Amino acid sequence: MKRFLAPAGLPLSGRQLGSMFFALRSAGPSSAQYLQNFAGDLGVKFALGVSSARAALYLVLRALHWLEPERNVVAMPAYTCFSVAAAVARAGLRIYPLEMIPASLDFDYRQMAQLPSEQLLCIISANLFGLVNDVYRMSRIAHSKGAFVVDDAAQSLGSFRDGRASGTAADVGIFSLGRGKPLPIGEGGIIVTDSPTLANALQRETQALPSYSPARELEIFLKNVLGSVFLSPRLYSIPNSMKFLKLGVTEFNPAFSVRRMSKIAEALFLRTARSLPDLVRSRTVTANDLLTAVRQVSRFSTPTSSVSCRPGFVRFPLLAHEQAQRDQAVRDLWRAGIGATPFYPSAICDIAGIDAHMAVADFHRPGAEEIARRLLTLPTHSFVQSSDIQRIASTLAQTTAKRSEFFAVRANVRSTS
Repeated sequence: MKRFLAPAGLPLSGRQLGSMFFALRSAGPSSAQYLQNFAGDLGVKFALGVSSARAALYLVLRALHWLEPERNVVAMPAYTCFSVAAAVARAGLRIYPLEMIPASLDFDYRQMAQLPSEQLLCIISANLFGLVNDVYRMSRIAHSKGAFVVDDAAQSLGSFRDGRASGTAADVGIFSLGRGKPLPIGEGGIIVTDSPTLANALQRETQALPSYSPARELEIFLKNVLGSVFLSPRLYSIPNSMKFLKLGVTEFNPAFSVRRMSKIAEALFLRTARSLPDLVRSRTVTANDLLTAVRQVSRFSTPTSSVSCRPGFVRFPLLAHEQAQRDQAVRDLWRAGIGATPFYPSAICDIAGIDAHMAVADFHRPGAEEIARRLLTLPTHSFVQSSDIQRIASTLAQTTAKRSEFFAVRANVRSTS
């Protein structure tokens, strides 16, 4: 069977799989104390676990709105996961999309500073692929307007900026344990904060959450087992061919489940959290090798980041010169057995029906829409080998050559017409 690299993922060890099995059979050890230890390792005081990162964000927004009920506007990245917009919509709040800069995948902070103060509840970060935003600058802007900062570190657990772990420098931070994230254990979200006031408000929001049913716990167990087995490059083409699994599909759906963290997620979290630094180091090495390999390929660029940023690179981002080249590159890489993706299908402002949830009439952001047209991502997980990196570089070089030939032919046709 043809070797095919999944876009992202984490193979689970026998010990980790065994911990899930025992979690099914008993109440198992609670992750509450371990979450507090984890928070302590990150340098924050309080941590809570829930069913997903979008559930975590929804609960955070409810808690913030409970503290500041007259404020209902959430400033969020104009290019990010659709689940962020879905959480804002579910909380009954309004979206103010923030412009982003394609060359860095970071915010336009000058425009952020011009945000209207009236009704602004919070600003949400992006931290795409572990490229950590300047949360201190965001905090100065937000606090000057009487608003909070929510550090969405779903893609940046294990990344650092200015010596501080991503997700810990804001009023409240959110991590994801979902598929394709830095610590991908199937599902789960973690909320961290230093504020006793926020922690109490969050406890108020989470204390009555329902637990998963035994049938749903079994389903999560089976998904994790099968997901780990079929992550192998020799097997991944099987689930990838099953369109009903919706692998890699991003949807805007405010009607998501909000529950306690599952027993399976707790068990896996207990077994995998200590391995995070090793995972980040491995991905960083792969990302650096990819950077070296693709530097010689013209018309593709890599986003820049602050010198004080230590990104974890849950995936490796590339920017094509234009959309047609990006789409051609993704097709060529898939034919070569590389799970490259265009990532999110559009900017937030282009989601169908999103206008009903916007706080402003003029909500299109050209920079974010440009990112959606030009961005592609490459896998950095542990199955990526040096031969795969060479194959990626040669495939991108061929894509560039084809596009150059296309433009040369088109120019020739125009000159003779």
